[in-house]
Amino acid sequence: MICAERSSGVFLLDILRRIAKLTFGPDAEASPVPETPLSPREKAKQIILGIIEVGGGTWYGTTRLYKAFYLSHLFYWDENEGVLTSHPIVRMENGPGIDEGKALLDELRVEDKIGVVPRAKGPYQEFVYSLTKGAKPNLTKAERESIKKAIAWAGSRSAARLSRWAHNFSRSLEEVPLGHEIPLYLDVLDQASIEDIDTRLKKAGDLVGKVFS
Repeated sequence: MICAERSSGVFLLDILRRIAKLTFGPDAEASPVPETPLSPREKAKQIILGIIEVGGGTWYGTTRLYKAFYLSHLFYWDENEGVLTSHPIVRMENGPGIDEGKALLDELRVEDKIGVVPRAKGPYQEFVYSLTKGAKPNLTKAERESIKKAIAWAGSRSAARLSRWAHNFSRSLEEVPLGHEIPLYLDVLDQASIEDIDTRLKKAGDLVGKVFS
């Protein structure tokens, strides 16, 4: 089980940054935390490539891919006290999924970084994703390790089994309707840390309110 007792600082800064953007405009920042040189969308694509590569160069099933993406974020936070990517993870019918996941996979296919072929699985159909020759994800050692742990944990579990686990484990899924971004920090922080974030956000909101009252 992933240990959730970690500092809430990075997530709090990210939340405060979003509040600042909503309050003062898209260029406002709540903290001088350096951003990754890749856009969130491009970073998400690198993680997808990393999952396929670490998985042996071939990956079976879109739902399983989405769950590995979600788990990689949890393991990265657990080991590094930071966010693997800021690309949204959203609530889907089968649990946590990659926002615009189909579009990202289509882009990787058009860029000739992955191949996508369907295969029959019982009465259903699933997609098989494979790295093309020369495709190499741009990952740090820490990012790669998180992906390895996610894949090792997921193992040969079916998409249905991973979806059931996510619905049983994830507190974040209870907070949002289908299609909306899930508050991922609910799944990586203990209750005390979550309450601390809520308290700090309330204080920050009170301060903003006083400034503009």
